[in-house]
Amino acid sequence: RGLGDVYKRQGLYKYTYGASSDYNKVLRTRRNTVTPLFKDAFIIAFRNGEKMNINEAIANFKKRRNK
Repeated sequence: RGLGDVYKRQGLYKYTYGASSDYNKVLRTRRNTVTPLFKDAFIIAFRNGEKMNINEAIANFKKRRNK
């Protein structure tokens, strides 16, 4: 997902900001850039363009990082 992507889910428009396969970078971006402007912001994960479970995405990131 890129900067400024929009999608609609359950009747709500949702906006994304940034994209990275580096979870630590995502955390820093959320903390330093997004949350100060949007306090309810949260992280979502995608695989092959489909939303996936965030806990699974984090576990996959940690496995790749530790190889």
